[in-house]
Amino acid sequence: MPRLSDAFLPTVDFKRRREGVSKRFRVIFSVACAVLAFLLSYLYVQQVQAQASAQRSEALERYGGEVVDLVVTTRDLSQGEVVRASDVTTKGWISDLAPSGAQTEKDAVVGKRLTSTVPKGNPVCEVHFDRDSADLDIPEGYVAVTLLQTDNLGIPANLSSNTKLIAYSVGKDSTKELANDLQLLSQSGKDDNQLGSQSVTIAARPEQVADVLSANAAGNLRLAVPSAQNAQTQGEDAS
Repeated sequence: MPRLSDAFLPTVDFKRRREGVSKRFRVIFSVACAVLAFLLSYLYVQQVQAQASAQRSEALERYGGEVVDLVVTTRDLSQGEVVRASDVTTKGWISDLAPSGAQTEKDAVVGKRLTSTVPKGNPVCEVHFDRDSADLDIPEGYVAVTLLQTDNLGIPANLSSNTKLIAYSVGKDSTKELANDLQLLSQSGKDDNQLGSQSVTIAARPEQVADVLSANAAGNLRLAVPSAQNAQTQGEDAS
C-alpha cells in the first residue's frame, strides 16, 4: 500500500521544476537586459559622435578652416603654478578661432611655470609662460590674469598699459558690475599671418579673479574703459 507521503512527490517535483524554470528565466532575462543596456549605450555613443561630427561640419562651414587639437586646461590655473599633466588635456578647436601662440602638444607645457592665470577650458598659449609677463608692473595687492581678447570682450587692441578698466557680467536680462578697479598690464600682439585672437593681461584683486574668470568662461565678460574723471575717482577709492 503506497504511503501518504508518496502522494505529494509529484507536487514537490513540479515545484522544483517550476523553480528551475524560474531561475533560468531570471538568468536569461538578466543577460537580455545587459545586452539591451549595452546596445542602448552603443547607440547613444554613436548618436553623440554623430552630433559632434555634425557640429564640427557646421562650424567648418560657418567659420572655415580646419579643426586642430589644442592644449586646454582642466581647471583654473593660477599665476606661479607649475603645470602638471593632469592640469591639461587636448581639445578640438577651429583653427581660425585659435588664440595666437596656442600650444598643440602637452609636453610643451607640462613642467613649466605660469606667469599668468589661465581659466579652465582655455587654450594654453605662449603668453602664459612669457618671461616678459613676469616682469610686469603688477600693483601691490593685485594678481595678473590673462584672458583671450575677443570682440565680445569690448576693448580695443591698442590700449596703453596701466589703463583702468571696469568689468561687467552681461547676461540676457541683467548686467552686473564685477570690478571697477582693474588695470591693463599688457596686450599680446599678433602678426597678420597668425590666426586667432589676441591675449590681454589685466591686474585684478584676488577676490575678483573668480568672478572675472567665471564670467569670461561663460562668455559674459565685458571690459569697459571709464572716463578720466571716473578712473581718477576709482583709483582714489581703491587706494
